[in-house]
Amino acid sequence: MRDSGLQSERTQQAWSRTLLLLALNILLFLRIGLIEASWLMLSGAVLGAVLFVLISLKRHLNPNYNNIGLKIDNSLFLVLASTSIAAMSLILILKVLEIK
Repeated sequence: MRDSGLQSERTQQAWSRTLLLLALNILLFLRIGLIEASWLMLSGAVLGAVLFVLISLKRHLNPNYNNIGLKIDNSLFLVLASTSIAAMSLILILKVLEIK
């Protein structure tokens, strides 16, 4: 017997928080990239925007999203998402450590 309880709602809320934080990071990268004319930061913003679109599409194209939340059943999606986040983190670290 499986009791799904509120698991799908918690999953939906977690993905909503993830998308919100990703959007804020995209804006941060974009702002720094435009102010300092940094191609590195602008590329981080583009990478984040692509990830944002991928997650949003996966959420909204899934017919069972309202019932079970977003299931990550595709390893390619997980690899792309984690690689993108790691690359954005590396770009931000490189920017912070940049000596002027």
